[in-house]
Amino acid sequence: MEKKLRGRVSEEGLLYDFLSGNLGLTKREISQAKFRTDGVCVNGRRARVTAMLQAGDVVEVKLEEAETQSGHLVPYAGKPDILYEDEDILLVNKPAGVVVHPSHGHYSDSLANMLVQYFMEKGEQVKIRSVGRLDKETSGIVVFAKNQAAAGRLARQRELGQFKKEYFALVHGVPEQRTGSIRTGIAGVPGSLMKMMVTETGKHAVTHYAVQETFGGFSAVRVLLETGRTHQIRVHMASIGHALLGDKIYGAECGGIERAALHAYRVKLMQPFSGEEIRIKAEMPEDMRKKMNQNVAK
Repeated sequence: MEKKLRGRVSEEGLLYDFLSGNLGLTKREISQAKFRTDGVCVNGRRARVTAMLQAGDVVEVKLEEAETQSGHLVPYAGKPDILYEDEDILLVNKPAGVVVHPSHGHYSDSLANMLVQYFMEKGEQVKIRSVGRLDKETSGIVVFAKNQAAAGRLARQRELGQFKKEYFALVHGVPEQRTGSIRTGIAGVPGSLMKMMVTETGKHAVTHYAVQETFGGFSAVRVLLETGRTHQIRVHMASIGHALLGDKIYGAECGGIERAALHAYRVKLMQPFSGEEIRIKAEMPEDMRKKMNQNVAK
């Protein structure tokens, strides 16, 4: 999907400085744009980034060439739960049991396949890029970028801690410390394709948690991640003796919950180009809500 930026010059200066300072482009974005046909134009004419600007000049930048629909993905007639959409980003509430991208056994019914169908029906040519993923069992918010430039800026926000995603989990028992941080490395279990474990030699991982409410035999916990390792919340909570309800890999099955009870319920990020703060929440899924309602809070 082609992304164009446009700005009017208020005072004399170098075009490169206007692109980086006023339009907020990175060195890489400027370098890519200047080699595209009409990638950088001043008053409708192609210009070198070393050109001098005058007050009143209009600068236009093409950040990405038009693209076809996402790779070889086939459309799937599901109905994505769109929480927020603008010209650069899309936030979707993913149900538990749905994979984000095609994978073994789910080549055509992923969330990405549903979005191909969604954009086809809208008549838009969009190549989506997920910014972070959720496990198949995990429900909640998935963020997609609708162009390469937006994806790069959101990735940078994650590095700077400006992009935050909070989770809600139901865990066995009641943590002795009602708030805490788990800082242990995570690595794959030898011989297993899916299972992970905590280990000093694994990838650095940090999970912060806070108990929100306690029930008969389990607790509702709010979780914030500093890192994004595979199964991080599931592995870390199990490592302190409080595995997620319904987690068949790291915990035990629990009546009423047929999957790991984890929901990505809130996201805070900045609109990639305007800088506007965006806060989105996804309602608690039915299975987790039902489990809490069946138990009298203590």
